[in-house]
Amino acid sequence: MADFKAYWATQRARPGTYLGDVSELESRKLSSFDAAMPQDYFVRQLPRKWWEWEYIAECAETLDLLNSSTTALGLGAGFEPLIFHFANTCKAVVATDLYSSNTTWSEARFATTKQVMESAPIRFPVDRVEVRNADMRHTGAADASVDLVWSCSSIEHIPTLKDLFLVFAEIDRILKVGGHAILTTEFTVTGNPYLLPGVNAWNDELFDAIKPALRGFEFLGPSDLTFNSLHPGNAARPRRYLPASSLPGSAPQLSYYHRAGTLANPVGLSIIVPIAFVLRKTSNAGVAAWPEIAISPLVRMYADGLDALFSDRLPEAIDLLGNVYRSQESDLQLKHLAFRFWIDAKAKSGHMSEPETFADAIEEFTTQLPSGPVQDVDCLDLCGYLLGECGRSEKAVLLYEKCIKSPSTSREHLFELLGKYLVLAEKCGAKSQSNDLVASVISDLVQFGLSGAELVHMSKAPISDKIGKYRTADIMKQARQRLDVAIKSMRI
Repeated sequence: MADFKAYWATQRARPGTYLGDVSELESRKLSSFDAAMPQDYFVRQLPRKWWEWEYIAECAETLDLLNSSTTALGLGAGFEPLIFHFANTCKAVVATDLYSSNTTWSEARFATTKQVMESAPIRFPVDRVEVRNADMRHTGAADASVDLVWSCSSIEHIPTLKDLFLVFAEIDRILKVGGHAILTTEFTVTGNPYLLPGVNAWNDELFDAIKPALRGFEFLGPSDLTFNSLHPGNAARPRRYLPASSLPGSAPQLSYYHRAGTLANPVGLSIIVPIAFVLRKTSNAGVAAWPEIAISPLVRMYADGLDALFSDRLPEAIDLLGNVYRSQESDLQLKHLAFRFWIDAKAKSGHMSEPETFADAIEEFTTQLPSGPVQDVDCLDLCGYLLGECGRSEKAVLLYEKCIKSPSTSREHLFELLGKYLVLAEKCGAKSQSNDLVASVISDLVQFGLSGAELVHMSKAPISDKIGKYRTADIMKQARQRLDVAIKSMRI
């Protein structure tokens, strides 16, 4: 009990290397960033993001970086309020991202830089801010021109682990000696790394390899990678559900930090949380080259395999990823990731011209799936599609049912899966069964915060266009009936 009390009483120093913990939003004095943001700013309802922004802002304050001589540059900055908060004290702020009106990343979905400026929740001096369309690996900033680089869970949004070190090399290039990088990214608390393109989440092993690879940098402050799993706000929330803190009528006075599912995210067979740290550039020693970095042979082989796949070196990709998939030393998550891209490379190489052999390989993989609802949905989605293309619709339907039930499926992806599932199920003569499952899913989502407008928007393309409005109406009718039953059962 003494240790438990000491843990909750700890005020972790800034700067330092830590995993996210929303209890700090309750227990510590917050920075001027928190005070500057409007009380009704909608992101306050998402403590995961607020913890990351608060960490970055507090570290910048503690290190006296928010002053009139500082040039700050944000990587993957989107329309983060840190841009405008820093502009009120810094000499210049550069926000970089791949801004576009049709990007998959909603944070960067802007047609013009003017729209980014107009999104600011606070007043700021416009002449101090530049919004730049730039890749994190090539920011366009001059050598040694920046005092502060920050990034909030963006540096993982790169194709492969190899690209992460290109991001670090770019940070090294643009930072002055003595300059700082304050960064948050993703970390798995399930032991294994999760290295999906766009979500390259570290584990202890990768972190231990990254530290010595950053030769010209030092990590500031203490390091403590224990995870506070006791706090409900740190729990992993199934991604299909809105966090309770964001539902209509909720308010900070109702202690929304205690509502489960605001910090950890389930992805595939893993759970990821933010990791935050501060680097100070101590010299021009640079960043180690990819062949010199001390990562495990399997992780290196997987990253090299992805690089080969994305560069259309398909035979090399098939060889490398196949070796990872078949290795007895690969953990279950790495096997899933390697198989997904291995079978993709084989499909692109024309192996589907022998559909029976190709489909047999997929079915052999499915014998290794974990029991229960938790599945790597991105992997199984591709497998289901390829089995359907090979004429094994019944097997594909079973895989899509696993996908639909998995808690790691996001709402947007879930509705895509529902459409695919309904089309294939009808081919297999399972129309009634599939209607029933989809109606059940929809009624469940509505009970957990999905609004009518969102439902119409999400169901429009993936479901209605593929299976017809009459069948969609039938499914929605069943969903409403299920909701009526659920509501009646909750009445006292």
